Amino acid sequence: AQQQQQQQQQQQQDALLRGAVRPSGGAGERYRSNAELEVWARSFGGDGSRCPGLGSAWTFGRSSQGEPLWALDVTDPSSNSSAKPVVKLLGNTHGDEPAGREIVASLAEWLCERWARKDDVQATSLLRDARLLLVPTLNPDGFEKHRRGNAAGADLNRDFPDPWLDGDGDGVAQARAQAHYRVRRAGGRTKGRQPETVAAMSLAQHAPCVAAIAYHEGAVVANYAWDGHPSGDRRHGSYSRCPDDDTQRMLASAYARTHPSMSASAQFKGGITNGAAWYPLYGGNQDWEYVNTGCMFITVEANEQKWPKEQRLPALIADHRGATLALARAALGGVTGVVVDAATGERVAGARVTVLGREKSSTPAKGPSGEFFRTLLPGTYVLRASAPGYADGTQTVTVPRAADGGEPSVAGVRLELVTLGGGGQQQQQQVQQQQQAEEQQQVQQQQQAEQQQKVQPMALASEEASWSASALAAQIETEVSDVEHWVEVEAHRYSASLLPAGVVVMVALLAVVAAARRRRRARLSAGRR
Repeated sequence: AQQQQQQQQQQQQDALLRGAVRPSGGAGERYRSNAELEVWARSFGGDGSRCPGLGSAWTFGRSSQGEPLWALDVTDPSSNSSAKPVVKLLGNTHGDEPAGREIVASLAEWLCERWARKDDVQATSLLRDARLLLVPTLNPDGFEKHRRGNAAGADLNRDFPDPWLDGDGDGVAQARAQAHYRVRRAGGRTKGRQPETVAAMSLAQHAPCVAAIAYHEGAVVANYAWDGHPSGDRRHGSYSRCPDDDTQRMLASAYARTHPSMSASAQFKGGITNGAAWYPLYGGNQDWEYVNTGCMFITVEANEQKWPKEQRLPALIADHRGATLALARAALGGVTGVVVDAATGERVAGARVTVLGREKSSTPAKGPSGEFFRTLLPGTYVLRASAPGYADGTQTVTVPRAADGGEPSVAGVRLELVTLGGGGQQQQQQVQQQQQAEEQQQVQQQQQAEQQQKVQPMALASEEASWSASALAAQIETEVSDVEHWVEVEAHRYSASLLPAGVVVMVALLAVVAAARRRRRARLSAGRR
């Protein structure tokens, strides 16, 4: 009997390593720890799992405390994966919002089960036509500490380069950038940012997606770009329309309509909202990724309460599974094609594709053949391909309407670029060398960011000493404004039983005390100068 018990325990451990069962109870019944999530990711799609070959896992960076950041690539291996559009699912950007971890991981398990049985058309067709890039957690340190920020206390969804406040917006926003952000933020795309942010940026650039879903908590709504205003305005209630507003609204609506209750929201019409119209934020993942990779990035607030109880997880996961699949399928309509050299037919390194009238966002042409995919609604568009050393090329393309109840339509296109005279080939080689140098620089910057965490107190003290009194005063104003905005706008999302008025008053008083101390430091700093 003892031997049989030992054999059963060994079988359970083997099953856990294969990803066949959860450590406790059924799928989604409790939150996986960081260690359990790593075991699960390593084993998913392996030779001993239920779905060998379906997925491959790798680390795309490390957290502030050295925890690996895992990505899982899930697709049908029998079809050409390099030409498939990528749909990314991202969980746990904020450490105290962990439901996304289980939504993402449980979806992988669900797809694995259906793919192995070959009895679910929705699952098998999606895996045939797309690559799902699953990132269960971007903030394992925050999850471990049960707090919003990472180990350094940084809010990762305010740490990305901003299209308006970091030099890519209009002149007014650029002038205000120094008032809202520390000087170091404008000093390079990754310099001074958190290692998790740098890793997420690198992943987005090396595996650009057509659409992405980031799961957060605190409401039930699908949020789409822009999150900020071109003017840098922080007042809420004003719609900020991005060039692909029609496409982003369609994707957000596809999610909300499929979710059991989201579209019936009393607060958000149709269960969707423009980010800035709800409340503006800057330095977010959503706007950065849309601008730099052409990704239609939707932020889903998955639950009214943060850190939902574990007994709520199975129902929560089921509610969001169908909605996630609906958005992923809707994102596969648009334009696909290649960008090649007109003379040689080979891919053009560094090529990017824009849609005329929507130039704020550009799509990189990646893969061995220079493939690209751009999610678009049915209609006629003019595409422009550009690359260093080549003359721009344009082509008109029409995305047809899908049949009633049919899958989204896709138009194919081949964009051929002609080299510029006088050293076009040499310029192309220089572009390739520059890309390699940039990739190496990103790796070095990520390593430096990790090293900086070890000397963070000293670095912060040195940095603080170098601030000007005006920059400090501007930051104080911004922080107080943020707290006022939270009290005014966000507190109403929580029920009175969860957030008594006394808590709001206490937070406001603490903010005033913190602001007063900052002003005192500003005066002292001004006196020393």
